[in-house]
Amino acid sequence: NIQRKNLPVQDTRPSDYTNCTISLPLQYQTFYYSIILCECVNSVLWDHHQTLLIATPTIRILQVSFLLLPSKKLLSKLMPFGAFQVGTTILPKAVTKKRTMEPSIRPRGALPITKVFSSSPFVSAPDMGGDDDESKQQQQLPVVRDDEPYLYNIPRGLFPVYRPLPIVANIFVALLGLAASAVHTWKKINFIRPLLTLNAGIKTGDIKKILNFFSKALVAAVLSHVFLQECFLGPSRASIQTLQQDYFLPSSLSRYEQIKFCLPEENQLNEELGDGSDDSSSTVGVSFLRYENPNVTSNQKKKFRAMYLNHGFGASSLSWLPALPSLVNRVGARVGIGHDAAGFGFTDRPKDVSLYTSQSSAITGLNLLNREIETDADDNNGGGGEISSPERPPPAVLLLGHSMGSITTLHMALGLPNDIQKDIILVAPALGIAPSVVETRRTNRNGVSRRLLRTLRQAFQKVFVNAPFTYILRRTVGTEGFWKKCLLAVWGDPTLLSESDVLRFQWPSIGSGWEKGLINFSRAQLLPKQHKDTDLLEKVLALPNTTVSVIQGTSDVVMKKSVVQKFFEPYKSQVRIWELENRGHDPFEEKPEEFVSTVMQILESS
Repeated sequence: NIQRKNLPVQDTRPSDYTNCTISLPLQYQTFYYSIILCECVNSVLWDHHQTLLIATPTIRILQVSFLLLPSKKLLSKLMPFGAFQVGTTILPKAVTKKRTMEPSIRPRGALPITKVFSSSPFVSAPDMGGDDDESKQQQQLPVVRDDEPYLYNIPRGLFPVYRPLPIVANIFVALLGLAASAVHTWKKINFIRPLLTLNAGIKTGDIKKILNFFSKALVAAVLSHVFLQECFLGPSRASIQTLQQDYFLPSSLSRYEQIKFCLPEENQLNEELGDGSDDSSSTVGVSFLRYENPNVTSNQKKKFRAMYLNHGFGASSLSWLPALPSLVNRVGARVGIGHDAAGFGFTDRPKDVSLYTSQSSAITGLNLLNREIETDADDNNGGGGEISSPERPPPAVLLLGHSMGSITTLHMALGLPNDIQKDIILVAPALGIAPSVVETRRTNRNGVSRRLLRTLRQAFQKVFVNAPFTYILRRTVGTEGFWKKCLLAVWGDPTLLSESDVLRFQWPSIGSGWEKGLINFSRAQLLPKQHKDTDLLEKVLALPNTTVSVIQGTSDVVMKKSVVQKFFEPYKSQVRIWELENRGHDPFEEKPEEFVSTVMQILESS
């Protein structure tokens, strides 16, 4: 329905001026499909047409107003090209051939078609075809946050939360609920009977019917509202491959690689895993941050070969983004790294639940960390040197862990060689709060029966546990303002919370399957462990060349000051607790400069 009209001959190239695809904004599609649905309801309920006393006039008003709406004026607002003439027929999508329009020959003052469509919050720019160079130019470019130079805004067209229904759709849902409730309550109702009932006085039976009527109407309206939101206005989900190809990753420091899930046989951490993983040599796609110190070269003296950071529950490596560059530069580390634990961020969601444990996350971190240490050794020794030698001092690493990431950090310390200097800083450590499950070996007396029971249990969990919890998580986290309310509760000073802080937690929620990953992570915490948190800490403190310090916010409501002090009371001679006044659970996000200064004080004192 789009035709060429009066184009200058010298600028006309038929290959460029063929038809293009138009996607109407959602509010106009809602008009169209609402009319179709109303007509279906009107046809089905024709025998009870008098029950549509309220709905029928509304249907007619919508139809008349929409059909009488000037089509040319409507689409001219969406695509202000003077070179096109719009027909009178309106469809949700005009399917025509796809061609590219050159900007040089569009009318003066007209916008490029990609800008016209991308300006709408409901419609993404259409695919205009063309070769690879043109498609690369059409790929969205990241928009850097003004208050955080390493963080990007979420791409246009991807929505982390549920969007509200248009007003017209809400009215339609309410009327549809009233009509359906009226038919179900009064069956073959005469449209005059409610008026006569009101004039003659309401009886007890009528009151019950009226209450039932409004109750059913409310339930029908809510269910219809939820259904429409799920179908058309739900949160976006994108895989890491889609983000890389069509959009971009959350930060300029973000990386994604396939990491082999294995360690050398003699590594001490292998004993911690036991028989947890079915395939110790499997590969997992890992999302991580990597910041390289621009002020340190391979020939310069540096205090740390690398710095590694582990995030806490519900977060991702992006939570360290405000402090990561400053930390790396000030402590003199060559590089700073932090990965997304399985179940969080954009790391793959494997099927094996054992890969969601803290030990497995530590193996992922050790693979990334050892690679950086070896790279640094090769750079300093011309490409073939040992990590440590008589001419060079042993390497040093700085390990930081936040909340539940503190457990991963302690496991990583156990997996590093003894000759490496390890400075460990735990931030609001979540230690001693989870019940320890002692691992026991059970004899397999009846293998067939156990396999059958395991299959039935998995089927039950999938249908009656995973499915409802997945939807509850999707609905809860997809609510507008969810992350802001949560962060305001854990911030020591709520006035310091910024939109970038909220955005760092919203970014991972657009990842495909994050609900499943979170459920698997929760299930992994129920797996048997070989020792308690106290045993783990004692093993780390017994390592040579190792120091452990703790940073705790005095206003932390998640890991309260008294709980942390009680856990570390037996080790107060070996572990020092540094308190930050009026800081909450995430002091490195709440006040990055203060946190970095505290880390420098810890390193200088040790």
